[in-house]
Amino acid sequence: MPKVPAKTARCPHCHSPRVVRLPHASDASTETDYYRCGSCGHIWTVPKENVGKQRVA
Repeated sequence: MPKVPAKTARCPHCHSPRVVRLPHASDASTETDYYRCGSCGHIWTVPKENVGKQRVA
């Protein structure tokens, strides 16, 4: 099961902790991560941090 960040640990619809990240919809080229609730089936997105920012060495 993919790791879920603490800020998305509960479904925003039913508040269930049974949350999984959808890996195919959340690949490295997207600006958001997609999550699905294992209890009610609700799907939502969370913006990725540092999208479009270049890493300075």
